Amino acid sequence: AGTIYLIHLPSVAWVDANGQWWVAEQHGRVVGMISAVVYDHPTLGRRFGGETVWWVDPDARRTPAGKLLFRAAEAWAKARGAAVASATAPEESRN
Repeated sequence: AGTIYLIHLPSVAWVDANGQWWVAEQHGRVVGMISAVVYDHPTLGRRFGGETVWWVDPDARRTPAGKLLFRAAEAWAKARGAAVASATAPEESRN
């Protein structure tokens, strides 16, 4: 399967210190990416972390790529005080 490398992209034009990107690369090609944000919830009084974009190439699903991307975003959000992390995934990618 080959090693999956995570590349952290800390600065993207529309993302500030409250948002970051990571890319998963395997065999020299991008097989996934995730963007995450951290924000203070306006009514719950807690800091949240969540993905805004999460994509894994269909050929790389069922490999560690998606989990590695989410774990990197989750650790980043937790380090910035997020008490809750959330993500969404299409039904077909959950099985």
